[in-house]
Amino acid sequence: MTDQTELPAWIDARWPAPVRVHAGTSTRLHGFSQAPYHSLNLGDHVDDNPQHVRENREYLIHLHRLTTKPFWLQQVHGNRIINLDQAKDDDNVADGMFTSSPGRVCGILTADCLPILICNEAGSEIAALHGGWRGLASGIIQQALPLFSSPPETLMVWMGPAISARNYEIGEEVRKDFEPLQDILQSDTFIPTAPGHWLVSLYRIAMLILKAHGIDKIYGGQYCSYRDQHLFYSHRRDGAQTGRMASLIWMDPD
Repeated sequence: MTDQTELPAWIDARWPAPVRVHAGTSTRLHGFSQAPYHSLNLGDHVDDNPQHVRENREYLIHLHRLTTKPFWLQQVHGNRIINLDQAKDDDNVADGMFTSSPGRVCGILTADCLPILICNEAGSEIAALHGGWRGLASGIIQQALPLFSSPPETLMVWMGPAISARNYEIGEEVRKDFEPLQDILQSDTFIPTAPGHWLVSLYRIAMLILKAHGIDKIYGGQYCSYRDQHLFYSHRRDGAQTGRMASLIWMDPD
């Protein structure tokens, strides 16, 4: 049996980002939520005890000594990106955010979908994207990239924990939504398992889209939220009553 006391509450992104850029993802460990949300659930929309969620979010702030709270979105599996440098505080219905302001903390909640964190080599621009299949199919990455003033070859991406292809089977209705990207996605992106059913990797889809738009510095992708049950929440594994991890990215204040 895995000794969960030895497992971390946070996993740092392993990528060559500038030292002023901080990024990574939370695990499900060392929080306050009770079963079935045990224990570091950061989602406030999954019927967990609201007080426990607040305590978990405060713990995350304390863990990183953040001077400002993360900006939390009301994620709707779309492709809208908010520019935090221009948005109003109550404008939070979106699935991604961008900022060039140091000190702002971008946060994405997931439990199988793919968190995509982006920064430029200068450490002056960052973004966080919620990469579910709907968002990837509808172009959330393509919507985010024009917000950067930096050219694509100077951008780098870290992909946090998501469900792996081995555990993610889709049907014909999902595959059809990716048809507009057929010139980008390679023939082996969808692995047939039965008539009208395929295994698919969100990591691979995101990587192919990024590379098609000139981004080659891509990191992460080694975790599976479904398989690594001691570390991560998984909606597909556990159903609706499960928590959410948070993937954060921020720049140190000047």
